[in-house]
Amino acid sequence: MKGNTPKNKFGPDWRGQTCGAITRSGTPCKRPARKTSERCKLHGGASAGPTSLEGLCKVKRSRTSNGLYVSEKRIEAKRRAEIGREVTRQIQDVESWALEMGLLKKNWSEFFR
Repeated sequence: MKGNTPKNKFGPDWRGQTCGAITRSGTPCKRPARKTSERCKLHGGASAGPTSLEGLCKVKRSRTSNGLYVSEKRIEAKRRAEIGREVTRQIQDVESWALEMGLLKKNWSEFFR
């Protein structure tokens, strides 16, 4: 049974469609492609991803389940950022007032570095 072993069943003489991916070594993949995605199972042939609107919405919802991008978290992050900007503005106002009154020197921050 030479030549028909599973290792070389899909060699260069195979007439079917091969995977269109490029391997890490830079050569084209020689594995047989799946009919749906034109890729082998190692290069993403098992799934082409969601195609229906319902499937796309489901994926979008599932990607936000960890809490990083939930709208409430975004609103809270924006609120905290605005508080931080307001505190920074107040500190700058105090600094400019202290400089005008002569309580601070212009290079006062260099002493803390």
